[in-house]
Amino acid sequence: MRWVVTWTDDHGRTRKKTVTGSFEEAKNLKRSIEDAKQRGDPILAASKLTLDEYLDGWLRTYQGRGRKAIRAHTKAEYAKDIALARAHFGPKLRLAALTRQNVADYARWLSEQPNGKIGRRGQQVSITTVKRRLVPLRAALSDAVEGGLIAANPAERVRILGPERIEEDEDRIRALSREQVGTLLVAVDPQHRPLIRFAVETGCRVSEIVGLQWRHVSLGKRPVVNIPRAIVKGKAGPPKSRHGRRTIPLSPGMARELRLLRAQAEAAHRSVSFEDTLVFATRNGTPLDPGNVRRRVLQPACVRAGLPKLGMHDLRHTCASLLLHEGRSVVQVQKVLRHHSPAFTLSRYAHLLDGDLGAALDIEPTGPETPGPVLAAVLDN
Repeated sequence: MRWVVTWTDDHGRTRKKTVTGSFEEAKNLKRSIEDAKQRGDPILAASKLTLDEYLDGWLRTYQGRGRKAIRAHTKAEYAKDIALARAHFGPKLRLAALTRQNVADYARWLSEQPNGKIGRRGQQVSITTVKRRLVPLRAALSDAVEGGLIAANPAERVRILGPERIEEDEDRIRALSREQVGTLLVAVDPQHRPLIRFAVETGCRVSEIVGLQWRHVSLGKRPVVNIPRAIVKGKAGPPKSRHGRRTIPLSPGMARELRLLRAQAEAAHRSVSFEDTLVFATRNGTPLDPGNVRRRVLQPACVRAGLPKLGMHDLRHTCASLLLHEGRSVVQVQKVLRHHSPAFTLSRYAHLLDGDLGAALDIEPTGPETPGPVLAAVLDN
């Protein structure tokens, strides 16, 4: 069935949009347009609005989809991604004409770009990078749906495949066993061994590790580390989400390494503001570059240890894997990694849990046995 939804735009002109589907979908579109008019949002002529015009206007007014406003550096990254999308789709494609296949072709185009255009120079663009580049486009189209400009988001449920690569392989969580972690730590340069061990034992994100200051570390009887901030692209701020602030216990071995590291840093620093210095830093005391840590420290150690090359986030996955194999609950792992909910932790690491059903539940009766009425009657006879 086809339904025609009509409304009056901001210029007093009658607009129409055809909806192919149920009458309920047409009513929902009409309701969303009326709601937008009551909020004072401009009702644009969806049939004539180009994707280029819409994305330009969306980016200028976008403040985030959550309760907190979008961070400045995140919006700057969104601006780069939206610019790529506008360049790819061109100025003439109508917003209402955008299809899921168009978005899938755009994803493939991103994966095939020359090295250095959307990823690090000299490196193959990963599926993860492509997915990240699609985030602002998906958000923009979701707002278009809510504003009644399109009936559905064509960027939802798009299968992202690169040339000769399979999405499932790229998405697979890579985690090391306890024995492999031990081998890796032996292979790491002793100067950087505390950093790699800290990443595995605490499950902190690399942005949180490079932003850690000595005032955040307590090495008393119950050593702990507080995670109140992170450094992303050279700028310090709160952790990735409001759930990121947390206190994590430190193992005795990790505490010993940090005490030694602190003593060495204090002897070299000799400043009253020592507590504000970074725990893991360059020789000049400046924040570490996560890419350099991966390329110059972690991956060479992986090669020496005979392990596949890993990223710093794989050490976070390793922490979760080891905690689960030790019998920690999903809630405990969620509190260490500080995901927004245990459900997300479970969905992310469910494959690491034992898939066997185990033995049958066996509950023996306790106390004096009393036959039921039917059984008692049989016994009486």
